[in-house]
Amino acid sequence: MGPMILDWGTGTGIWAIEMADRYLPANARVYGLDLAWTQPPNIPSNLTFLQGDIELPWHSMGPDRWDLIHIRALNGGVSDWKGVYENVFRHLKPGHGWLEHVEIDLTPRCDDGSLPANSALQYWTRIICEASEEVGRSLSYNSGTGSILAQYGFRDIREQIFQAPLNPWPAAAHAKEVGKWYSLGLLQGIQSFSLAPLTRVKGWSVEEVNKLCNDVRKEISCVEYHVYHNV
Repeated sequence: MGPMILDWGTGTGIWAIEMADRYLPANARVYGLDLAWTQPPNIPSNLTFLQGDIELPWHSMGPDRWDLIHIRALNGGVSDWKGVYENVFRHLKPGHGWLEHVEIDLTPRCDDGSLPANSALQYWTRIICEASEEVGRSLSYNSGTGSILAQYGFRDIREQIFQAPLNPWPAAAHAKEVGKWYSLGLLQGIQSFSLAPLTRVKGWSVEEVNKLCNDVRKEISCVEYHVYHNV
């Protein structure tokens, strides 16, 4: 039997689909779990999508079963990360199961001071994270994640930090390419990302949200601002 891989909070399923394609010759079985059915109908033969709440008990998942559990970009959607990590540990194969967890730290970083101190981007980050805290589903990166993982039994914990430029400002070709695509995602997604927290939690009007998003878009698009997020 090949590797058992679970994409926890799979969303569109893009990661699970790529993994299933890559490891099809190795007889890997890949599963994607999410609350919503947003995945495409045509998928690799070794991939199965399941619907469920990732914070509820995983009765159908089976303990001690998984070689790899993957989590990506779920800050803001989880209320109890400690419970999640405990659940993940219980379901990994003892001794050699792996968790890969990827999150974006939304703190705008600028090493050369080119981003103004009163920028719309910094204000947006602060207000959107405040709103997420108020509903108990924090968007903020938890720098103590490694200690929490160790508390629940994980070993060989490694943290890697990559810089994602907010636009193609870097001179290096690879970083410039990353910035181009990351900028596109931010520009297209910021309004949908902001509407619910700011209207439902902070009581803003749609017009107020749109104005802030437009101001932030202008700063994201300005290559004179050398800003990046840590991933």
